[in-house]
Amino acid sequence: MRKHLIFLSFFRKKLKSEYSDYINAPLVIEIILLDINLKSENGLAIGETLKKRVPQIPLVFLTGFDLAEYRTQAKKLHAEGFLNKNIHPTKLLEKLKTIIENGPIAIENEKGF
Repeated sequence: MRKHLIFLSFFRKKLKSEYSDYINAPLVIEIILLDINLKSENGLAIGETLKKRVPQIPLVFLTGFDLAEYRTQAKKLHAEGFLNKNIHPTKLLEKLKTIIENGPIAIENEKGF
C-alpha cells in the first residue's frame, strides 16, 4: 500500500466526530502537523486528545507562536516535534521525513536544530 503524508491542520467541529473520519480512513496516516493558535480551537488541546487516541502517529506542532510555554506543553504531550512557521519549506519537509523515519526530534528553539 502506498504511504500517504497527511497534514491535519485544524478541526472546526467537535473533535470526536471530526477527526475520527481521518483516523478511520483507509489511508496510512504517517504524521499529524498541527497549528497551536486556531481560530476557535486550541491546538494544544487537540494535540492532547490526538496523542491519547492515536499515540502511534507522530504529532508535530507548527506555529508562529514560538514561546517557551508552548514548547513545554508540547514536550509534556510527547509531541515528536515543534517547529516555527518561519521554517523554509524544504527544511520543514526534511524534518517531517526525519520524524517519520527516525522518531522524535529535539523540541528546542530553532537554533537547536
